[in-house]
Amino acid sequence: MRKRTPPTGSALFAVIVALSTCMFSPTIAAPQNSRSSKDTSSNLVTVLNPEIPNKVAERAPLIPRLDTVDGKTIWYVSENWGDAKSNAIFFEELQKWFAKNHPTTKLVYKVKNGSFMVDDPGLLKELAENADAAILGVAG
Repeated sequence: MRKRTPPTGSALFAVIVALSTCMFSPTIAAPQNSRSSKDTSSNLVTVLNPEIPNKVAERAPLIPRLDTVDGKTIWYVSENWGDAKSNAIFFEELQKWFAKNHPTTKLVYKVKNGSFMVDDPGLLKELAENADAAILGVAG
């Protein structure tokens, strides 16, 4: 005879969700004894539609890719999220790779002001004026 093991991990979670739904749902746990079809509001469940209700914003075209990175200035912009030490380590490795493979490429390391969720217009303006390309959104 095979020994049965109790569910674990995601299977256990699914069992708990199913049982709690049955236990705490008023329509399942306490069915109405009344046969009246006029008052069904207590048996209704609200369902939300995940579809986007509005038209999606028009997309701006991407800028053309550089033919070469040789002789160009590339900014590595930390979004100020996560571990600053990890970003610095990644940038050091990036510098080593470019020094070996594209020695005429200049890399500039910048850290965005404020939280990663807030715009930094000054940085974006400076980037537009001084960089040929940028690596954005790298997190620690």
